[in-house]
Amino acid sequence: MEYTLSKLYEAQNLQSFFDSLFDAAYISCKIIADNGNILVESGLKDIWNNFQRLNVENHILTDLLSGKKYSYFKWQDQLIFGGIPINIHEKYKATLFFGHFFPLENSWEKIVNFMLNVVSVLEKIGFDTIKGEYLNKEINSNYQELEATYEELVATEEELREQFEELQFSKKKLKQSEERYKLALLGSHDGIWDWDIVNDSYYYSEKWANMLGYTKKSLPLGNKSWKELIHPMDLELFEKAVNDYITKKTDRYKCEYRIRHKDGFYIWVSDVGAATWDEDGRPIRMVGSHTDITKQKKALDKIHQLAYYDDLTKLPNKYSLKDQINKFCNDNTKFAVIFISLDNFKSINDLFTHTIGDTLLKKLSSELSSLTEGDDQFLYRWGGDEFVILLKNVDNDSDFINYLDTLSKLINKTITINENEIYLSASIGACLYPRDGKNLDELIKNATAAKYHAKKIGKNTYKIYSPDLSLEVMQQIALERELRLALKRNEFQVYYQPRISIRDNKLVGAEALLRWIKADGTIVPPLKFIPKAEETGLIVPIGEFVIKSTCQQLKSWMDKGYSDLTVSVNLSVKQIEDPNLINIIRSTIKETGINPANIEFEITETAAINDLNQTLNLLRELKNMGIKVLLDDFGTGYSSLNFLRLLPVTTIKIDKSFIDKVLEDSMERTIVQSLISLAHAIKMNVIAEGIEDLSQLYFLREILCDEAQGFYFSGPVPPEKFEKIVKNTYK
Repeated sequence: MEYTLSKLYEAQNLQSFFDSLFDAAYISCKIIADNGNILVESGLKDIWNNFQRLNVENHILTDLLSGKKYSYFKWQDQLIFGGIPINIHEKYKATLFFGHFFPLENSWEKIVNFMLNVVSVLEKIGFDTIKGEYLNKEINSNYQELEATYEELVATEEELREQFEELQFSKKKLKQSEERYKLALLGSHDGIWDWDIVNDSYYYSEKWANMLGYTKKSLPLGNKSWKELIHPMDLELFEKAVNDYITKKTDRYKCEYRIRHKDGFYIWVSDVGAATWDEDGRPIRMVGSHTDITKQKKALDKIHQLAYYDDLTKLPNKYSLKDQINKFCNDNTKFAVIFISLDNFKSINDLFTHTIGDTLLKKLSSELSSLTEGDDQFLYRWGGDEFVILLKNVDNDSDFINYLDTLSKLINKTITINENEIYLSASIGACLYPRDGKNLDELIKNATAAKYHAKKIGKNTYKIYSPDLSLEVMQQIALERELRLALKRNEFQVYYQPRISIRDNKLVGAEALLRWIKADGTIVPPLKFIPKAEETGLIVPIGEFVIKSTCQQLKSWMDKGYSDLTVSVNLSVKQIEDPNLINIIRSTIKETGINPANIEFEITETAAINDLNQTLNLLRELKNMGIKVLLDDFGTGYSSLNFLRLLPVTTIKIDKSFIDKVLEDSMERTIVQSLISLAHAIKMNVIAEGIEDLSQLYFLREILCDEAQGFYFSGPVPPEKFEKIVKNTYK
């Protein structure tokens, strides 16, 4: 009989099966395949050692090949062996050998019967029994294995559950992140762009398209770059910024440029972005945003316009000029700085109104612009009535002089504005780089020095800088500094020059005159420092000092019984322009308690005409306070009789230049006679200045001049000396 064990068990489980058979029947088994391989060996090793020693295998195989059903039941040395042919899973042809120890007293017949029973059991029920035991063992083993597998599955399930929960949490966070990103996109005013660098394709958000007047669907770019929309003048800047970033020359990407709107105009955008790189350092993706900064740019342009351009003429201003000069100096470019200062422009404003003055400046700036067309000439408004021209590539002095001649002639003419003919001229100062200065400060200073010199020598001309002019300017700067220090150090004093009644030769008053006496006793001449005080505006605080000192001194003399004294104080142009002057006069008179009739103020014709309306208002205020006003230096200015009619003055003072020639048969003599007659006719008094000898005094007495002052009587003296003169008069 041929047994097919494979129907019951897999070949790999045979070893376990026969191990169970040995445990149940104490029968050792061995399966040898036809190719000689031992597939199973179970039971006692001693049996199989004897099996080999007795060469049982060959005997059994011989019997089986001859057709015997059960072969070679041999009992020797208490051992019995047998064998049967079998198939295993249709894969192996093999022989099952079995053996068993028996006690010596057993008979052969009993042994054979035992073996037949074993075979019968194997054939009929033995396999089921063995199978049951094997299966129980296998079930136990499988149960244990299943239990371990179950535990492993439970652990795996727990791990999977945790992973699932983590996945769900990540999914939730991802959803929140996506929602946040979506809300950020919806809430942001920025347009988002995404550049797939590897495939060179682009994504644009809806807001990005809206910023340019499109919808995302109508955007003509598709998945192409927006470079075609960038302003041609900004394209190179954009490409360089992107390239520098993705090649890691810069650590961040940001660029501002103009991009074309759907309607054809350009908007300004601020473009920022960030990229990712692969392991080899190649850029693979870049994401960024566009912010519309058009309003900010316009605001900045407006601020720049206000900061660097003149609002009236629209010309670049002094700050633009300074930037350009610094650039030329850094580039070592040869150029000239030309300062233009209009002559007597303040008088134009006063006579024709500031509106006409502004119109004049705009018209002049337009004409100067036509002269400075080209790449080598630049026009600026410095401020007030001053302009500056920068002239590049000045090769020689002759060409430069010709240019200045042309410039001077262009300005020197009559301009008609609203039917008003206005004569215009200018004082021009110029210097050259690098000959006359190596930097901004030196060039401005030296061109200004040349301009001041042009004004000093008569205006309506030009002057090229020379080192001598610089020395003069330095002296003027030093003088201004000393003036300011003199005011702080109380180096100014008020002297008094007597005024004499010509009719009875009595002292009637004095003119208060400013003197500067330094700490070392040095006396600075008035003609040297008063013009500088006027120019710098220091004359206002200095003049206030004179007014207060004079009133205080008058109070002192009045308290001593000299109540008939009258003292006159000079007012400058700057003081007349000062809106606080009348308050200073009023408060000083109140504080000192003097009689307003004892103080007078002198103004010159030039000062009066500078701002006629302001002058008239001031003189009316003084008259209302009971203060008299004298017209000083009459005859040296406009000498307009209309002036005498308009100005509420009580006295005129004839200048010394006329008195010097009254003893000669001269025009001055005739003029003085006529002026005195005219003044008396309109009920004005006359004071003659500069009396130096008795003959002049006699002549003035003959023609009925009212008062006189000059060195014939006394020069200006300190208060204590003047007081002695007063005492002698009152004896």
